[in-house]
Amino acid sequence: MMKSYQLSICSGEGEWKQIDLLPGVHVIGRAPDCQIVLPSTEVSRHHAQIEISESGCFLMDLGSVNGTQLKGSPLQPRRKVILEPGQVFLISSFQFKINLVEAKAGFAEGTAVSVAEQPKTVIGVLPPAVAAPGQSVQLVLRYRRGEGPWQTYTLVEGEQFIGRVPTNQIALDASCVSRCHAKVVLKDGRVTITDLGSKNGVLYHGQLIPPNQPVLLNLLDSFRIDEFTFELAAGAQLSGLNIDRDSSTVLEVDASRLASEPIPTGRLNLLGQDRVTIGRAPDNQIVLDHPMVSRYHAVIERLGTRSRIVNTHSANGLYVNGQLVEGTTWLNPGDNIKIGPYQMQFTGNELHRSTAESYAIDVIGLNKYVSKDLNLLKDISLSVGQNEFVALVGMSGAGKSTLMDAINGFRPATSGQVLVNGVDLYKNYEMFRDDIGNVPQRDIVHMELTPEQALNYAAQLRMPADTSAQERAAAINSTLNDLGLTFKKDVPISRLSGGQLKRVSIGVELLTKPRLFFLDEPTSGLDPGTEYEMMKLLRHLADQGRTVLIITHATKNVMFCDKAIILAKGGNLAFYGPPELALEYFDQYRTHRERLEKDMEFDDIYRILTDEKRGKPEEWRQRYLQSEYARYIRPQFTQAPAGQAFVGSNRKRKRISAFKQFFILSARQIRCMVQDRASLGLTLALAPLLGLMNFIWGSKLSDPVEGDATKIMAMWYMVAVIALLVGSMGSMREIVKELDIYKRERAVGLKIFPYVLSKAWIGAALSLYQGTAILFFVIILTKPFVRHLDGYFGLWVTIILTITCGYLLGLVVSALSPNQNSAQTILIGVLVPQLLFVGLLLPLDKIPGGNIISLGIGTRWAYESFVKSTGIGDKLIADPCWNLPAEERNALTPTQKEGCLCMGPNIFKNCRDFPGILSSDFYDEDAKVALAQDEPKRPLEPTWLPSPTPRNTPTQLPTPTLLATPTLFPTPTSYPTPTRLPVSIGGSPERRSTDYAGLSPEDAAEKAQNEAYWRANKYQSDTEKQFEEYRLTREAQFNDYQNQTRSQLEEYKKQVEGQFDAYQQDVRVQVENHINSEIDSMEIYKEDVKQQFTGYQEEMEDYGETYSDWTRNRQEAIGAAETILGIVYDDYGRSFHGSVIARWIYILIITFAQFVLVLILQKRKDAI
Repeated sequence: MMKSYQLSICSGEGEWKQIDLLPGVHVIGRAPDCQIVLPSTEVSRHHAQIEISESGCFLMDLGSVNGTQLKGSPLQPRRKVILEPGQVFLISSFQFKINLVEAKAGFAEGTAVSVAEQPKTVIGVLPPAVAAPGQSVQLVLRYRRGEGPWQTYTLVEGEQFIGRVPTNQIALDASCVSRCHAKVVLKDGRVTITDLGSKNGVLYHGQLIPPNQPVLLNLLDSFRIDEFTFELAAGAQLSGLNIDRDSSTVLEVDASRLASEPIPTGRLNLLGQDRVTIGRAPDNQIVLDHPMVSRYHAVIERLGTRSRIVNTHSANGLYVNGQLVEGTTWLNPGDNIKIGPYQMQFTGNELHRSTAESYAIDVIGLNKYVSKDLNLLKDISLSVGQNEFVALVGMSGAGKSTLMDAINGFRPATSGQVLVNGVDLYKNYEMFRDDIGNVPQRDIVHMELTPEQALNYAAQLRMPADTSAQERAAAINSTLNDLGLTFKKDVPISRLSGGQLKRVSIGVELLTKPRLFFLDEPTSGLDPGTEYEMMKLLRHLADQGRTVLIITHATKNVMFCDKAIILAKGGNLAFYGPPELALEYFDQYRTHRERLEKDMEFDDIYRILTDEKRGKPEEWRQRYLQSEYARYIRPQFTQAPAGQAFVGSNRKRKRISAFKQFFILSARQIRCMVQDRASLGLTLALAPLLGLMNFIWGSKLSDPVEGDATKIMAMWYMVAVIALLVGSMGSMREIVKELDIYKRERAVGLKIFPYVLSKAWIGAALSLYQGTAILFFVIILTKPFVRHLDGYFGLWVTIILTITCGYLLGLVVSALSPNQNSAQTILIGVLVPQLLFVGLLLPLDKIPGGNIISLGIGTRWAYESFVKSTGIGDKLIADPCWNLPAEERNALTPTQKEGCLCMGPNIFKNCRDFPGILSSDFYDEDAKVALAQDEPKRPLEPTWLPSPTPRNTPTQLPTPTLLATPTLFPTPTSYPTPTRLPVSIGGSPERRSTDYAGLSPEDAAEKAQNEAYWRANKYQSDTEKQFEEYRLTREAQFNDYQNQTRSQLEEYKKQVEGQFDAYQQDVRVQVENHINSEIDSMEIYKEDVKQQFTGYQEEMEDYGETYSDWTRNRQEAIGAAETILGIVYDDYGRSFHGSVIARWIYILIITFAQFVLVLILQKRKDAI
């Protein structure tokens, strides 16, 4: 026969209560679905369980936060122990004692009783203290006269009086009630009633209470004053609905759930009420005490038979059927209203609170494709219940972070759905944004702040703008108390331990009381003890009414969780369910030897999943889906409940204004700077130190004698570069160092513009100090050339604008950098163009594209603005000669230069204040004398002697008479032409007939023809021979004639040449005699001239030496001075033209462009 057991329960010093335990499992906890409900926040939702079976009575702690004590020691989570009759165990302040009793009739041996059939046991409603420490409960006093309608008064801390006169908080218009009848006191969560010596008294439990003696009231206790009935109940802050004290509406509350559920179902009757206000302030008719609810959030107005709801400029929005209402919308029966975390349904005449106290998450078929062939999540489905604590575990590369970000909507999956209480999260993200808390692996707090300061600034950014400082402080103190950080609230976060630091990050998210909480490896890097405390804290947070999902490697403490998601590589779901069942599930894949060696532990799951011999990732997924444990992935909601088929709104809700965010962020930034004294000290000391470095230039850099204009240009170049470096180096990590903080704050409503502006203006403010300090030492140490006093103002404005421009450049680098380590490398790459495209190292005209690229270079405009502010080139650009092209300028003569302002000798009159223009290297005493004297006078030239009279040209000799032409030989007589031979070709016919007699006609003709041929040939031969003899005779005759003629002409030629040779010789002798006579005459003239100019030559030599010395001394000084001015003008003349203001505008445009670029880069980081 199965033994029967009875459980005795005692709360504190109260009475023992007995419960008969039927066979089966009895869950003890705070949740309403437990068989034994303990109304205390120190008790977890599912704290422990008692199992009654044939083997006996067993007790198991279900991973509770505060543990279960047996025999003075805490039980190990999820380990069954035997309970012996008479043993006592403790849960919080509750004592339990197990007793063995006789079996009752009606339960025969072997009879199975379903646990679901067992009655639920609620231990009390609330202990006498009414509200447990840390639990936020609003108490109300309900009262009515006779059977009339109920009225409600919200109790406040302190005294409340009941009486007949109107000055009482609860005025009862009845003669049987005394003027001041009774007093109700609420103090530290305890409520007492005191009779103030009234005439008719106060009835409590049917008896009059003694006058002037307070009596403690428990929740739902009632008392009477004559015909008036009073009842203590939970009001709006517990129920989510509070009714105005003058209203006749009744708030119905299920008393059995008040202690265990923070926001139970409520119902508000709207009949007879024309206007119902909803908000956080106590004077609303419906009070919703939550940080995400504005003080006056919305108003429901009844106009005849219709009702409408008005958004009264709430900070976090009003949603009706998932649509953001920015103004007014009419309500229809069945409409769902969401205000902050509260959901209500409008039925027409009533407003019903949703029964959902927390969020359940249904993940349906998630896939995450990053490319066509790469899917990081393999069709994952699972269901997370309300207020469950779920661990997400798996080896590296399994897709844990990807899955978490897909579930929380931070990086949505490419396919599939995530339903929150049946509502599509992806389509309605704005509606759930404030209910999602996300703590990344890296901490999301500023290390320079204290925990209290960090939470304060986070509260200012996240809570509605109408949240008072007192409300914020209360939320901060409550959060610090929940996290156990009260005693560390004033300690800089940088000095906290790893566990405490992680608690601060968690606290930032807890400020707004999110009901979905996601944490990425919150126990990473913690020692085992701190790791245990962290998991215990998270278990506690889940028990407070949150659904918590964490990524963790803390397998030793996974038993704190309600369920565990185990991923195999490649995003394959290997298991989902209670962690103790995970041990049971994977234990079947161990060998017999492994089971003998040790019990199954969570660490063994990793080894099993990585062993390919036991299965590949896809196989583990299939095994789980085909197992009985796959029941845990079935969704609780397959679609939105009736009336909740929400369609997401793309409009952003109204949040804290950009103006207010700017002031909050600026205050936080300044606080961080001030509390980081070391960095602030270095920042403040850097500018004077850099200014002092200008001693290297000396104090005579601008002196006309010892100065050097090129060094002045180099100095202003260095000042421009240093100013830009000071700004950029100070801000290059300003954004990237708080990237995780920015992303999280951005996800909950941070605007980009105020965030960037809060960084930029502080940089501009710092530039005022840094620029002033640097310029002060530049002026003191170098005494720079400044032509006008207003030039100093120009220098001051320029250096401030340059540092600010550099600060924005550093912010661009910081926004561009993926991490802090890369910021410095990127900054170097960005600064190199700032050094090259200034125009000092190399003229911009000589750099390909230099003139275009330099338009966006801040140092160029800063450098030119510095030079222009000094006025060093003002006289040069005022001189038209210097404005000529270089070729024309170099071609100017000394005479032309005398009309120039700063050329020729005028340099030393008009430009003598130019640095180095009076250098002793060329402007010495000789040069000064030469420049002071007039040009030496040239000696007068003597009168030239008259040239000698030329001699007469000799008379030309007569031309000789030509010899007579010889008589030609007579032409020889032509040889007579020979007489032609007679033609004889054929004979007479008679002969032919005779000679050919006897021959045939044909033979006779042939023979006659042959004879004719022979005669013809004979005649031709004789003729040719005759003419050949004639030709030879004729040719010999003409050859003789030709030879005789040639000999005659040769003789004639010789006679003519002899005649002319004699004539030529006579002429030559005549000319030479004439030339010699002329030479003799000129020699005499030469001697006369030489004697005449010997004195003039000596005078000219003296003049030449004097003029040469005068010219050299002047030209050396003028040439050197013009060279100095020419080098400066040619290399740096660009800086002399234009205006300082125009260059300031360029710097401001570059600075503004960099500001816009930072906004764009920050916008690209948005994940949701």
